[in-house]
Amino acid sequence: ALASEIESLRAGRPESAPGFRFERSQLISASLPREAHVGPGQYVDHIEHVIAVAGEDHVALGGDFDGIWSWPEGLSDASCWQAVAGELRRRGHGEPTIEKIMHGNAERVLGAILDASGANPVPGGCVS
Repeated sequence: ALASEIESLRAGRPESAPGFRFERSQLISASLPREAHVGPGQYVDHIEHVIAVAGEDHVALGGDFDGIWSWPEGLSDASCWQAVAGELRRRGHGEPTIEKIMHGNAERVLGAILDASGANPVPGGCVS
């Protein structure tokens, strides 16, 4: 049934058409067994694994949810990320670590890239 629903989506429009990947991911997500869905707790389990492997200076959240089959429950877009910060707090992570994960590490890396390219409108950092 899932394959035929996806084929119906493909009918008459290319996969590159706006909304196609989103609609396909919704179909796939709806077909997954309930236990395949995760929430903020399991998401933070993965963050803690990366911290253990690479260190807190190498963890950042990404907002490109396009093309994934299933969003973690309660984390369907970046407006929901406070649930991640709350779970990190609940597990005893301090504010400096949470700030790095939530935005600081990404700002630092993007700022360094922009600085190296000479394209940073705010030299020395992404924000004023």
